[in-house]
Amino acid sequence: MARVAYNASVKQFISDWDTNQFMDIMCKGAELNRIGGSASEKKSWEVNASKLRSLISLSHLPDDTEVAFEYKCPLSGRIDCMLFGYGKDRKKHIVHIEMKQWSNDTVTQIYDTGVFEVTALVGGSYRLLSHPSQQAWNYQQNILNYVDAADTPDSQLNGYAYCYNYKYTGKPNDLYAEQYRPVIEKCPLNGGDQVVAFAEVLDKLLSEGRGKEVFHEFTSCTIRPTKNLIDAAANIFNDKDEFVLLDDQLTSSNIIFGMIEKTIADPSKKMALIVKGGPGTGKTVIALKVIAELSKKYPKLNSLFTTRSKALRNTLRLKLRNIATETNTSADGLIRDIYDFRPANFDEGEVDVLLIDEAHRIRKSSNFMTDRGNVGTYLTQVMSLLYCSKVCIFFIDDHQGINKEEIGNSSAIREAAENYAQRIKDETSDFLIELEENRKKYSKTEKEISVLSEMQAMLTIEEYTNRFDRLKKRLQNYQEQLSKEYQLSHIRSKVSEVEIQTMELVSQFRCNGSDNYLDWLDVVLYESSYNVKERDIKFKDEYRFEVCDSASELEMKIRALNMPEDNPKQIARIVAGYCWKWSDKLQPNGDLYKDVKIGDWEMPWETNNVKARPPFSERYAPSADLWASHPMGINQVGCIFSAQGFEVDYIGVILGPDIRYDRDRQCIITEKGHTHSVNDSDPSFDEHIKNIYRVLMSRGKKGCYIYCVDQALGEYFKLYN
Repeated sequence: MARVAYNASVKQFISDWDTNQFMDIMCKGAELNRIGGSASEKKSWEVNASKLRSLISLSHLPDDTEVAFEYKCPLSGRIDCMLFGYGKDRKKHIVHIEMKQWSNDTVTQIYDTGVFEVTALVGGSYRLLSHPSQQAWNYQQNILNYVDAADTPDSQLNGYAYCYNYKYTGKPNDLYAEQYRPVIEKCPLNGGDQVVAFAEVLDKLLSEGRGKEVFHEFTSCTIRPTKNLIDAAANIFNDKDEFVLLDDQLTSSNIIFGMIEKTIADPSKKMALIVKGGPGTGKTVIALKVIAELSKKYPKLNSLFTTRSKALRNTLRLKLRNIATETNTSADGLIRDIYDFRPANFDEGEVDVLLIDEAHRIRKSSNFMTDRGNVGTYLTQVMSLLYCSKVCIFFIDDHQGINKEEIGNSSAIREAAENYAQRIKDETSDFLIELEENRKKYSKTEKEISVLSEMQAMLTIEEYTNRFDRLKKRLQNYQEQLSKEYQLSHIRSKVSEVEIQTMELVSQFRCNGSDNYLDWLDVVLYESSYNVKERDIKFKDEYRFEVCDSASELEMKIRALNMPEDNPKQIARIVAGYCWKWSDKLQPNGDLYKDVKIGDWEMPWETNNVKARPPFSERYAPSADLWASHPMGINQVGCIFSAQGFEVDYIGVILGPDIRYDRDRQCIITEKGHTHSVNDSDPSFDEHIKNIYRVLMSRGKKGCYIYCVDQALGEYFKLYN
């Protein structure tokens, strides 16, 4: 299967375009190679191709320069357009171009040094997106990390962004703002009024043609970590104090490393390792340490890190982006989206070592709502992760499951691994049964449409139209389900048995290392007041805990603890249970709505789908991913989805109306009808709500301040701390 939807020589591409054959060939190639193909994508392909046709004419490229569209990057992502050929320097040049239809009045810069993102109008609404040059640079890093042919002494990879509707001389000119200069220098940005200069650049790079040879060498190269990525991974812990391991963490990483070595030494072996650890036990840093050591000792291994937490992934990428080799390949290529690991992308066991952080957030389905192309699978997410890897390591806290969609727990993972071969068969069988049922339903609906056509004369136009539309919609749904049959071809399982190992991380380094505080938190949340009194766990000398009488008091104390003059690196944040709506629109003046309201106190949620317009945008963190680390995150309330996996020095927690103290039963109970994070029908509603507050109240390394909407709950916490 090819990695592109279309490729041809410049001469052939021009002929295909001029004779109106290009889109037919492109769409057939996309279907054959399972590369997208939605109506909006096809429209974008056609516009991009027309702009490239003009660019090629201006550049006077040789006829045998090779053109390719929609290249599937290693692991994930697609590049709009690529050009291949030799230059006057006798080097093989590989050019990739990120193409955008954005115009000057549809893009707004984000005022934050080091965050190369913009707000752009896409599909009728404004979205937070990477700057085009940053997108091109991301693809550049992806290729350099996994395609050896792109980084040899006689080859050169060149990335560009081309916004053909945007004018360099136009106003406003946010894409060319000074803050984006570092990334524009890496992958130059070209506006529509710079097309002649851009064409001249391409002519110099590709003037000697012979692109087919370069294209085939590039696309036939095995996708594996290159030496550059391995070198960057090996450098993770060199002089990086934020990645230092302490005491038991170092011992645990060595034990895990030893288990991996035993497994990779035997080609027939496959292992699942379940690493249990509570808050602050160092699960993330241990995983990174293991990758670093593997890269040093076994440079040819394909070792990767993933987590479902988008905020954690992006934060780690930002940290690792500064850890690079001499060729500027950064270690952030080790951090992958969890949805990358599906049989469409990897054969069985192709990833040698896969480390999964926050494994308690694993969901039942391996598929994502925004999937493009035929990348889906019928395997459950646990099975898909096990399938793609030879050694699969799950870092998990069984007390952090927060809703019924998140099914990751150590017992479920163990059961899947113990019955690996049978589960593959069972899930395949279930999928086949589902396909057959949809075939029958499709056939039945076709007959109903046929009968309806015969009855048309007996019905009013409105009756006939309504019935026909309902049947047509049903038919399309069955057709969509049947189109997933391709997923069967992805599964080629030969492994019959998976070795299972379990270990537990005991020592924790959060909450000032206070096991007493965490033990007390578990007792006070999950048990009766009688047990709390009987256990009488003391932690005041180890960890700061305080109950505030109002949200205003909580905010005042947290702000005082955030970046004080005597410790400017100290971070404090406010979080809350998801008991207040999250507005998806801005106020008329362009500010965020202050959704979290308690009496006369109010504060906005962290930045999610909408971003405040200037001048209000300068008051907030640019995105939820940066809420915990960006200085302006102090002006917003975080939720469980952004806080999970992170830690700050001090945390302020608002316990909402979804949790209260029952004086009659003398214990903490939960209330349905108030939260947006857990469905009222969730059979584990009580456990999941308490898990959420356990997570939030354990995010602080030095202390936790709380305010309870339920007065009785606040009094209860005061009484027993």
